[in-house]
Amino acid sequence: MIFYNYKLLAGNGFISLRFQIYCSMSQKLAFAIPTQKYADSEAWRYINKIRKNPPPPENEFKVIISQLRELNPFLFEEILLNCCKANKYYVLPKKGFTKDNGIDGCFAYNGRFYVVQAKLYGGEANPEHVIQFSNAVKWHHAAKGFLFHTGKATEEFRKAVSEAASVEIISGQKLIDFLLGRKGLYLLGNYQRQYQQGDCQRSDNVVESE
Repeated sequence: MIFYNYKLLAGNGFISLRFQIYCSMSQKLAFAIPTQKYADSEAWRYINKIRKNPPPPENEFKVIISQLRELNPFLFEEILLNCCKANKYYVLPKKGFTKDNGIDGCFAYNGRFYVVQAKLYGGEANPEHVIQFSNAVKWHHAAKGFLFHTGKATEEFRKAVSEAASVEIISGQKLIDFLLGRKGLYLLGNYQRQYQQGDCQRSDNVVESE
């Protein structure tokens, strides 16, 4: 295990984050997995910074999307889940950043259970990810799934979204408004859903959504 310091663009300056780097020398691969404590702390720091000192309105979309694309994917997940907490959604604790059964987080609100997927794209959004996430939403018996992404939607991507009734896409200006605390997520009404506190895993003791 090797420790490495990342500097990530945030607002008017940089934030430093200590990651655990797991390297595969044979495949020449390395990816950074932050500890939960660091990820949570830095996620709140980023959120507070952009909300207190947002970019000028005429540049906010370009600036924030560019910042997000430079972030570690695991930190992006934590930022989104902390924004859910800021909206008073009950975010269920995760068991880790990997082996997540097709989702990056989950939360409950008014008795309903929702799942989250986060994708950092530098270019076009991948329609296969919509299909995979739609299957994960069903597997977890969630009322709805929110796929957050920073990519450009192609016709294939839009087609995949139109066929995934249980998935809502949060991107573009909707993503910016969510991060800045202007708008929350569109959630359904009261729904009696059994979930286990402290666990994001599937529960089969549920009532199917209408």
